[in-house]
Amino acid sequence: MAVISEAAVGRPASEAEARAATLIGRARLPLIAGLAADLDAIRAAFALADLTGAAVDPAAGDALAAEMRAFADSGQMNTTPAEARHRADLVVVAGPAALAHAVAVGLFEEAANPLYPWRTRRKVVLIGCGDAPAVDFGPTTVAVTHLDADPAHLRPVLAALRAAAAGHGLSAPRDNRPTLAAIAAAAAEIKAAAFGVLVYDPAGLGALGIELAQGLVKDMNAATRFSALTPPPALNGKAAALAGLWTVGLPGRFGMIRGVPKGDDWRFDGRRLVASGEADAVLWVGPLAAGLPDWLPAAGTVALVPPGQAVAAEVTIEVGVPGIDHGGTLYEARRDGLSYVEPSAPTARPRAAAVIGRLAQIIQGGAAC
Repeated sequence: MAVISEAAVGRPASEAEARAATLIGRARLPLIAGLAADLDAIRAAFALADLTGAAVDPAAGDALAAEMRAFADSGQMNTTPAEARHRADLVVVAGPAALAHAVAVGLFEEAANPLYPWRTRRKVVLIGCGDAPAVDFGPTTVAVTHLDADPAHLRPVLAALRAAAAGHGLSAPRDNRPTLAAIAAAAAEIKAAAFGVLVYDPAGLGALGIELAQGLVKDMNAATRFSALTPPPALNGKAAALAGLWTVGLPGRFGMIRGVPKGDDWRFDGRRLVASGEADAVLWVGPLAAGLPDWLPAAGTVALVPPGQAVAAEVTIEVGVPGIDHGGTLYEARRDGLSYVEPSAPTARPRAAAVIGRLAQIIQGGAAC
């Protein structure tokens, strides 16, 4: 197996790109996976999928599939970090990942110019977050309540909270974590909120847990205002989802096998396609990722990776990292939108979008190999 890196062949990486284009262009079913890249590279990957009839699976495919399944089945009511920061008088945080997101987007910071001065002082309810000793909940937080729970099993706690808030009877949770009294007290706080926000991590809850969390949010909206706030999928997965929506009408996994986009979370699951042998070549687009997924075989894989990574792939092409080597459009959680990020240490390393574009040119016969 020949491993050709751009560093070995020099720029332009014509040998590596020619080898990569041959693998992808001649494949019975190419798979384009990862999309852990800036928006230009994601759009170039979609164009290559259209050209080659490839299947597409973002690195955040599992999380996107769970969130979109829950959204399709029961709908969702979400808010932005800015609205939650300005309006919430109660923040309920389910699990450590949700707490980390709340801190990262400045949810507990005091707004310099409050948009809603009528808002009362804020309370915080933490579920399965430990004692959160390092978190600064800000000057507007007047009370922090901890519900003892296993972070790996938050769905039963959310179900119990929803039942208690609805006035249904409860049985004691497993290991009495949290206690019935604590659940009842938290439910009372939720019902008393003027504008409550539930922060949860979709990736940690799965489709059923997301539906439970959103069910609690929707129940509360019958009498007050309540919404949800979630961390975005990892590795710029929200940008991949948004680009998929406006490009092919699909936010997650899809295929261009018959020349038209078709979404199917099972059929176009990259891990499954590789394990079954349906996909016989893979283009991993991962300038923002560390390494390759463990399900990717070395044979037949073309990897676009950050410099200096030792990965097992048939062709490895080193590309620049958006936001470091070159500028790029990335999803920014605090603003809840796409933003252009200037490079912090500009280099001449090639952009993933340019490499993917050259692969398309070679496959089309428009570039010399």
